[in-house]
Amino acid sequence: MSLTLNDLTLLIELVERELVDLSDNIANDAEFADDYKELFVQVGVTSDNLRAEYKSQWTEESGFPTYEDLIVEIEEMFIEDEGKNHE
Repeated sequence: MSLTLNDLTLLIELVERELVDLSDNIANDAEFADDYKELFVQVGVTSDNLRAEYKSQWTEESGFPTYEDLIVEIEEMFIEDEGKNHE
């Protein structure tokens, strides 16, 4: 199965969101912190693999942001979502 840049963009967003959630769980749930840490490592490896694949497919002509710009966009969405949750 081959993933497109569109597929990768969606997966990267989901994986980055999962990493944030796992970080929060590690910080806030001492009882399960070790379990979360193990999962965090596994999800981190997946994140690295998605990054490598995205960068290998990305070109200026693709119409997609660079990986670095994509991550900034995702982080901005997280901040925006966090603001909505606290209203």
